[in-house]
Amino acid sequence: MSAKSNTASYSQTSRISINMGNERVFVNLDEIFYIEKTGRYTLICCVNGKFESRQTLKELEQHLGTKFFRSHKSFIINTDRIERIVPFPNSSYYEVKFNNCKDKALLSRDRMHELMKYSNYNFWGGIKGTWNNHVPINVYFLSSFKQSWQMFLLL
Repeated sequence: MSAKSNTASYSQTSRISINMGNERVFVNLDEIFYIEKTGRYTLICCVNGKFESRQTLKELEQHLGTKFFRSHKSFIINTDRIERIVPFPNSSYYEVKFNNCKDKALLSRDRMHELMKYSNYNFWGGIKGTWNNHVPINVYFLSSFKQSWQMFLLL
């Protein structure tokens, strides 16, 4: 096997190794919802639970691949697992909700446009109106080459 083909197999990995003190845990990338920096530790939230590591976000980010996006200084999200994005009122953040996960991640408002571009999302159309006849809303339908139709709400 040539050195070139050996290198290519490492760069196209489908799982990562998480250093957890005395042991290593191997996690499939498809099973990760998000990764969060919490103080001295990094929390990897997966289908099989949460894993705590001392690896930095930058170290993990180098091995994650193209479907992962740095949504905030403390979060990396798996764009294939996003269910919806909801803005916090009077805040500079959005809340990212995932399919089959009760936990949420943060998305900085200035990163929203970058996420849409990064994920091949296109604003397809929208509806303006009110919710409960009081709160003005904009509902945007998103088209994606990776996923089926998506919708998110902007208050």
